[in-house]
Amino acid sequence: LQVPRVLKHRGSEKFEGLICSGIGDDSNGFDFKEKEVVIVGTGAFGVENARELIRLGAQKVTLLSRQNDKLMLPEMVGLAIDRKLLSLDILDQDYLDKWWSRLVSTLKKYVEVGGNISMLNEKDLIEKDGFTHFLCGSNLPSVSGTFVYPLLYYGVMEIVQGEIEEVREKSVIIKTSGREIHA
Repeated sequence: LQVPRVLKHRGSEKFEGLICSGIGDDSNGFDFKEKEVVIVGTGAFGVENARELIRLGAQKVTLLSRQNDKLMLPEMVGLAIDRKLLSLDILDQDYLDKWWSRLVSTLKKYVEVGGNISMLNEKDLIEKDGFTHFLCGSNLPSVSGTFVYPLLYYGVMEIVQGEIEEVREKSVIIKTSGREIHA
C-alpha cells in the first residue's frame, strides 16, 4: 500500500479547518455539513471524495486540477464505450466514425449542461479528417461519475485549474489567478 503524499503549502499551519489526505479514513468524525471544501486533484480519489462530501452535507466542493488536459467522461459514457466496443465482432471504420461522432455530440451536451468546466475547452478540440478529436496531453482520459455534471450545473461543485499558492485561516489562494477560494 502507498503512503499518502503530504502536500505542504505556505500558511498551512494557520488553516482553521481540517487538512487531510482523503484516504485511510483520516477525515472520519469531522462534520462536513454546510462546509466549503477544497480538494486538490481530480483523479479517482478526488472525484469520489467530492461525491462523498456532498452526500455528507458539504455546502460546496471545489476540485483543484493542476492541468487542463484531462477529459472527464460521464460514467455512463465510459460504460457505454466499454460495452459497445466489447460487443462488436468486427469494428468497421464507417461504423466507428459514426459512433465517434455521436460520442462527441453527447460529451458536448454534457459540457453545455455543466457549464464551461475548463475540462473540455474549444482549444482542447481539433477537427481532423471531418471528425472532432480531444487533446488529452500525455494523460489518458479520466472517467468520473455522472453526478459531476448536475453538481456543476447547480453550483454545488466547481472545478478550478490551478495550484495552491498560499493557505489562509479560512481559504486558499490560487497561484496563477490569485483567486481566493473559501474552505
